[in-house]
Amino acid sequence: MVGYLVAYIQRQRGMEKEKDPYSPFRLWKWVTVLFQTALLWETVITIVFWLLLWGFGAHAGTFFHDFCDTSIVHLLPIIYLLIDYSLNRIYFEWNQVWIQMACFLAYGALNITVTKVSGHPVYGPMPWDSFGSWCIGLALLPFAFGAYTGFYFLTRWKFAKFKMDTNTVIFQSMFQRETTKENNNSLINSIENGP
Repeated sequence: MVGYLVAYIQRQRGMEKEKDPYSPFRLWKWVTVLFQTALLWETVITIVFWLLLWGFGAHAGTFFHDFCDTSIVHLLPIIYLLIDYSLNRIYFEWNQVWIQMACFLAYGALNITVTKVSGHPVYGPMPWDSFGSWCIGLALLPFAFGAYTGFYFLTRWKFAKFKMDTNTVIFQSMFQRETTKENNNSLINSIENGP
């Protein structure tokens, strides 16, 4: 949230100069990749947890108590991220899928290493000692690729449907009409240059 606020303030005040548009040291690029990573990982984590891992958990209390505790960790984050995704203008670009897949591969390697070194699986169904557990673990990479592909096409649809690819400011306030960047610029020019 702070990253979005800083990027917005920099853009509005003209502090963000386009010296090198291909530089990786642009705040908006980092915010985009981090948001995509959070949304993609939470999507995969939520689906995998509720389909595979929920049944393997040790339920110490009642079902309702366990469900509520688990929902805070494995349901609320994806709800908040999907609300944010529906309102923001962060675009899922196809060339960024490889960054996400590299993160999934690195996490998979870390998971295998921790499981083999400690002798205890990080996740119950994936002890990495049988053909089935390797199939589950390796299936997560194409699953994540499919989820990213889904977000890519959903983003394209969202931008076209709600005309987010134009310079239209949709939510200035609840009671103001939709304004375009050109209208804002003409208003600023008339104020600066006089009537």
